[in-house]
Amino acid sequence: MRAGHAGAIASAILFLLLVAVGAPHWARLAVALPAAVAASGYVQARLHFCAGFGSRGVFNFGDLGSVESVADQEAQARDRRRSMQIALASAAVGLAVGIVAALLPIA
Repeated sequence: MRAGHAGAIASAILFLLLVAVGAPHWARLAVALPAAVAASGYVQARLHFCAGFGSRGVFNFGDLGSVESVADQEAQARDRRRSMQIALASAAVGLAVGIVAALLPIA
């Protein structure tokens, strides 16, 4: 199961559990973390870009498990920027989902 799917399922299950136990509205903000993981997985899949590899300055277009360093410093900088953009976008989506979950008027 991909990280995006797992995060989305975890978000839904956590939300339902928090509602089922009558957790306070602010506690539903916890849904933000798995939602951010889901967003990260989906964004990386859509962009065909691994944020982890980008932040480390490596790539893999060969055998599974083999990595090579990105030699061009400008390309490394672009990859790191893209990785940061993915992280920030994922965090924003997670926070938005957490806020919506907290604000839903469910008793």
